[in-house]
Amino acid sequence: MKMKISILFSMIFLFTTITAIPVFAGDLLRCVRCGMIVSKNPTWEGRMQKPDEEPIVFCAPKCLLLTSPADKDHDEAQLQLKDYYSTNFVDATQAWYVGGSDVMGPMGPDLIPFADKKSAEEFMAEHHGKTLYRYSELTLARLKEILPMKHHKKHKEKALDGSERCARCGMIIAKHPKWEGRMHKKGEERVLFCAPRCLLMTNPADQDSSGTKLKLRDYYSTNLIDARAAWFVAGSDVMGPMGPDLIPFADKKSAKEFMDEHHGKALYRYSELTLERLKEILPMKHNKKKHHEKQ
Repeated sequence: MKMKISILFSMIFLFTTITAIPVFAGDLLRCVRCGMIVSKNPTWEGRMQKPDEEPIVFCAPKCLLLTSPADKDHDEAQLQLKDYYSTNFVDATQAWYVGGSDVMGPMGPDLIPFADKKSAEEFMAEHHGKTLYRYSELTLARLKEILPMKHHKKHKEKALDGSERCARCGMIIAKHPKWEGRMHKKGEERVLFCAPRCLLMTNPADQDSSGTKLKLRDYYSTNLIDARAAWFVAGSDVMGPMGPDLIPFADKKSAKEFMDEHHGKALYRYSELTLERLKEILPMKHNKKKHHEKQ
């Protein structure tokens, strides 16, 4: 009898070991624009890669293209989307796009990318596509005409559930809640960040983010404040979740008190925090910690 019980427990252990499915950080990476989990629709994934930085992921062509339209300065960023047929990554700036087809993306109507014109035209004929575009034609104004914005209202999440990850680096937000940052565009889902540096590197002062609300938590009160109106202390002895960071405050007095106490080196307003300045202030090596799976 004891032997039977032992065998039974061994079989149960073996079964649970074999069937256990590991959950990688990459499986929970969310689109930096709308917050959708990218791995739910992997064939639609888009990526933006800036020199010496982690890749930023998107759930669909429309999210990448609306973030990086043809008339925007991409600051040497490489843009990649998956060819609809092969699902291989292709250079988004060299791709052919079919608009108005009967194929829906994760966020509704979308521009369907192809590596070559022939494949795009075959798809158009089969799926009733209306127009063929090159990336150079896809300005922000044109994209807003082509792609209905209402689809971005889906997937809105009311509260953190403990598994939310930083849209830039993949760190779990709930591990360091007082460092949380938020980006919210009208009619779209909020996007979350684990630290000021991740929000600021995604939304530097010299990037057009009109119509977007940026919020960070005041270091002392931990209340969410307008990041554009905040005062930031650099070079202090206080480390954020990702290492050295810019510490935000709602008022100048609190920022100066913090500087004196924690040996801060400089005080900045948001308007001074261009991408170039941020790269000087914040060592990039901290953004290379492996919080998500690379594939």
